[in-house]
Amino acid sequence: SSLAPVCPLRRSALALARSEQPAMSKSWKHSFQAHRVAANMGNLGDNFVYHREQQSFPLPMQRVAPAQRKRPNMLQVKGRQLLGRLLPGGNNGAVGSLMGFGLPVLGCAVLFSFIYSTTNSNAKQYAQVQQAIEFERLRSEEV
Repeated sequence: SSLAPVCPLRRSALALARSEQPAMSKSWKHSFQAHRVAANMGNLGDNFVYHREQQSFPLPMQRVAPAQRKRPNMLQVKGRQLLGRLLPGGNNGAVGSLMGFGLPVLGCAVLFSFIYSTTNSNAKQYAQVQQAIEFERLRSEEV
């Protein structure tokens, strides 16, 4: 057998061809981990010798069931309907304009009543003081 010199380019191509694996996708057999399956079988306390070993294989989190909404009682339903009818918005255009014009007028009426009652009260107090002064003057003249 003769050893013929091989071209360096051809040598690298042969080495590359030998080292290449066929482009197959990995099967479940390549990624299967039997120890994880074994750790989840039976009583969990029996499968682990040491507690830190159990921490290496945490259990999946349990799903939290969505809480069912509590149905409102009849009083709450009626209250919401009343508020829906009274407050402006939606199909209640007339109520909205009534509140828009009526509330400022009502506020002015309340302010006017406060001012009137204060001035009326002051006038009554002034009349009472004048009456008391006149009464004292008449009583002092009699003595």
